[in-house]
Amino acid sequence: MNKTELTETEAKKSWVLRALGWKIRDIHSRFSVDPRRLYEVWEELEHRGSREKSIKLFKKLCPGEAIEGRFELHVPKLKVTFKPRPQQPELPF
Repeated sequence: MNKTELTETEAKKSWVLRALGWKIRDIHSRFSVDPRRLYEVWEELEHRGSREKSIKLFKKLCPGEAIEGRFELHVPKLKVTFKPRPQQPELPF
């Protein structure tokens, strides 16, 4: 069963795992969460500030590794748009 949201600690860990090259399916399986919750964190819609905290954690865990390109915000490839509903006709009664 998937959880409905990530904790602050899980959000920081998800950033670090993503920076280490883990696949999204492995990260969402690890935290038992819907992949959309991960994207909310990586777009900084949820848990704002977790990115900076995870960069500090990454520097502590992997001191010799470069950070460039690892902690970029996720940019959605597709934009969801909704079609407007047609006006419903009035009933005569």
